[in-house]
Amino acid sequence: MRGPCRFGSGEALQPGFDRLLNAQIAEEFLGYLKSTAPAGVELLDLVSIGRTDNWENKEEMWDTVREALVAAY
Repeated sequence: MRGPCRFGSGEALQPGFDRLLNAQIAEEFLGYLKSTAPAGVELLDLVSIGRTDNWENKEEMWDTVREALVAAY
């Protein structure tokens, strides 16, 4: 099984790098939203769902989304 097309060097070529980088980007984005959101806006917790290189939508992913939506309301 092959991974996605990659470019770069060193750690950027390791399988776990994408996960770490995406988590960092998500946290930075949430921080930006918190700092710029108007008063009275409630931001919900981030929900992280996994994807594969084959773009499969596993049922567990939808369970995670469903649980987060139910918890929000």
